[in-house]
Amino acid sequence: MPSNVAVVRRNGEMPAFLVRFWDVSKPKLVARGHDVSTHGLSRRFAKHYFAGEIQHLQTGDERIFHSVAEFHAFVEKHRV
Repeated sequence: MPSNVAVVRRNGEMPAFLVRFWDVSKPKLVARGHDVSTHGLSRRFAKHYFAGEIQHLQTGDERIFHSVAEFHAFVEKHRV
């Protein structure tokens, strides 16, 4: 199965959202070409880092978020 296809099962129910948080571990950042010695990518940065991708599974709508506010706005927009 291709890596971009998500299979989600939970007791026969379809969950409303699929959330993928971005990994900010040092090996992942180094693999992406970032300099992990800078202050911008310090442990403090990783502790407060909140970014990823959220997808509403019923509609297929998805969004990349970079803050808690963007995450909550997407959830509120698609709330039943």
